Amino acid sequence: MRILGINGSHRKGQSSYVLLKYVLNELEKAGCSIKLVELIDYNIKYCSACNKCLKVSECSIKDDDFKIIVEDVLLADCIIFSTPVYFSNVTSLLKVFIDRTRSLHMKKDLLKDKLGASIVIGGLQFGGQEIVAQIIDNYMLNMGMRVVKPRLIDSPIYSINMVSTLYDGLDNDKIRYKRKEDLIDSFFKKTSELLVKNIVSNCT
Repeated sequence: MRILGINGSHRKGQSSYVLLKYVLNELEKAGCSIKLVELIDYNIKYCSACNKCLKVSECSIKDDDFKIIVEDVLLADCIIFSTPVYFSNVTSLLKVFIDRTRSLHMKKDLLKDKLGASIVIGGLQFGGQEIVAQIIDNYMLNMGMRVVKPRLIDSPIYSINMVSTLYDGLDNDKIRYKRKEDLIDSFFKKTSELLVKNIVSNCT
């Protein structure tokens, strides 16, 4: 089983990377082949709205790195998107990538029946994480993908989405933030365990 993790953060190796890497490592322990892509490492141009992909399943833009990532996307059995919250939305990097995948959808759903999941982290305790998770869910459903959640049929509900926060409390009126090494707490470990089980069971 091939798993592709796509990190949409503008800051390489930071919080959304830490969370995504943890989930990918757990999937690797379960016997999956994993690959992690950080979009900040690639030059991906904006969709030009030329509409070529209405007639053929390819993008007219050839002089950037989008085609490199698409090769991994098409090979993957499951794609996991990770992003911080930017103004109650995904990052601009991830949005540009999503827009360019229009070529995988308009003529034919090339991602149909692939598994998909999301990991979202916000700076605040309630900073729009659920909104962003829903945005990614809607995207994956529109692409014909099967959205995987961190809950088994016979398990309690811990969370309906893989969400996290940097918020760690208040010191008087000042917000205290978690360190990167503290992000993988018992809650995230539990939801990751359930997500991994769901991915593996749905791919077999």
